[in-house]
Amino acid sequence: MCVDIERMLALTNTVTFTDLSSAEVKRRVGFELGRSANIESKLDIEFLAGVLLSKDAEKTLRNLNPFLEGDSFDQFCALSAAMMFRTVCV
Repeated sequence: MCVDIERMLALTNTVTFTDLSSAEVKRRVGFELGRSANIESKLDIEFLAGVLLSKDAEKTLRNLNPFLEGDSFDQFCALSAAMMFRTVCV
């Protein structure tokens, strides 16, 4: 798999647990357990490609992973652009 794709998946699916209150840790653990039980969505490359076409891409990503870090969406866009430039030949 392309390194950019792996980085995009890791970036958009990551939930961090550093410097949090116990209540916030419980929320995030619950979210991760929900993913394990297929109650919460885990983002895949097909979905992320579709998100790129959406006018509400950031809102959509944050709805599916409310624990995205602050600049994760900007990094996602940069990685997406790099991946497209690498794979699309005109």
